[in-house]
Amino acid sequence: MENNWIYKGKPFIIKDLEPYWGFVYKLKNLNTDEIYYGSKFFFSRTNGKISKKRSNELYSGKGRKPLREKKVKESDWKTYKSSSKKIQEMIANGDKFQFEILSLHETKSEMLLTEALYIIQEFLKRNAKILNDWVSVKAFKLK
Repeated sequence: MENNWIYKGKPFIIKDLEPYWGFVYKLKNLNTDEIYYGSKFFFSRTNGKISKKRSNELYSGKGRKPLREKKVKESDWKTYKSSSKKIQEMIANGDKFQFEILSLHETKSEMLLTEALYIIQEFLKRNAKILNDWVSVKAFKLK
């Protein structure tokens, strides 16, 4: 079942995800007005092991043959409900949430810093309705 993601007040429809790394979102509990901020990648990247046959197909030169191949596939962002156990329990108990995309981002660092900024702003306001319990970010300098 897909979530009904909203972006800029309208249902989120995007034709080309390619330039974007991911998005920052806000979940709003429609029963209690509590909010939760998070981020989600549009794509997942794996570096899986490959067979000797596939390795030979990829590389025929001198030296060591590759043992792994990078693959990119679309993530589960359409049906994503949050990594927070608290939010997942609330949804399982019947609470209704509004799924809103706040911003789209082309880099991982920009996305993670923006998510942290939203959470920190709510912490500084001492907003009792924020469901995030903590914030942690590891990001690279923006270029």
